[in-house]
Amino acid sequence: MRPIVLVDPTPDESARAAAVRLRLLLVESQRRHGTAAAALSGGSAALAPLSAPALRRGAADLDPRLLDLWWADERHVPGEHPHRNDTAAIAALGELCPPPDRLHRVAGTDVSLEQAAADYDCAFSTWVAACVGTGRPPLDVALLGVGPDGHVASLFPGRPEADATAFAVAVADAPKPPPARVSLTLRALELADEVWLLANGRAKAPAVAAAVAGDPSLPASRVRGRLRTRWFLDADAAADLSPGVIADQPEP
Repeated sequence: MRPIVLVDPTPDESARAAAVRLRLLLVESQRRHGTAAAALSGGSAALAPLSAPALRRGAADLDPRLLDLWWADERHVPGEHPHRNDTAAIAALGELCPPPDRLHRVAGTDVSLEQAAADYDCAFSTWVAACVGTGRPPLDVALLGVGPDGHVASLFPGRPEADATAFAVAVADAPKPPPARVSLTLRALELADEVWLLANGRAKAPAVAAAVAGDPSLPASRVRGRLRTRWFLDADAAADLSPGVIADQPEP
């Protein structure tokens, strides 16, 4: 299925477009299923929609008490460390942050990296089984920042984690700091109804163009939503794209 590529002039405008669509998607899921579920990742582009004012417009319709959050990847640092992806996401969400029992966080350094990954794999597997039993998707959406090398979550090109069959894996020597991480796998992320890939800046443009074109060596090219895959880009990140791949108008 061809991805939907949405381009806005600036990072702020791209974040606003993603925030508007995110609010609508989560509200609709809560209306249909009683709850909504998302996977979040780190990086400025993926975090920006969470703090955008557009996410809060009409937010009375979005009940954070009925929102489950998972993390596409997490840095293996202490539980409240400022460099953790969940710490940044929780701060960005503010009043829209769900209660603690709906924040499915990866363990910190109180356990080993391998144990943290095994525990997260088990927790996500249990979640998937429960969702299958109730007929709702395990994830309504996964928001993934895209690195200049085409990585998503902590799945880096040329490494075995991208092909893992588990739902979550340990990444012991990631090529960017910190090297120890836990990541959901492509198998887990592709259980999302929608996968969103977010990128800003000229440095991302070559990887974005290659991934949109289908380069199989890039995890950003391989990850797909069950129903839709969307790219949210600013003009700089989209600079190397062929005009024909950019959506003329946003789709529902």
